[in-house]
Amino acid sequence: MVLHDGALVGWLGRGEQNLQTFLPGEEPERSQSARALARALAALVDEGRRKALLIARVDGEDVDGSSLAPALKEAGFTPGIKGYLKRAPLLRETIAPEPLEALEEEDAGG
Repeated sequence: MVLHDGALVGWLGRGEQNLQTFLPGEEPERSQSARALARALAALVDEGRRKALLIARVDGEDVDGSSLAPALKEAGFTPGIKGYLKRAPLLRETIAPEPLEALEEEDAGG
């Protein structure tokens, strides 16, 4: 369940691929709520609560044709074959190379 300013704006189904929205009918509240919903979904991944999140359908329709698609893209979701995917960035450990002098000392001593 996603709330914005105390109002229900979205519900993500059990399989986490089908999103039901409850957006206001009037602008600018509708666009503001759509962006808040997309950011809240992206935060699930950005904050480490999910490794990835795939949204396949919005309000029973393919996500790509939904009015929420632009907000999802803006929040970092990437369009794909199965829907819009938000994936956690790959964290690679950066190991600093040893100084050349240290390697030469090891070779000379061993």
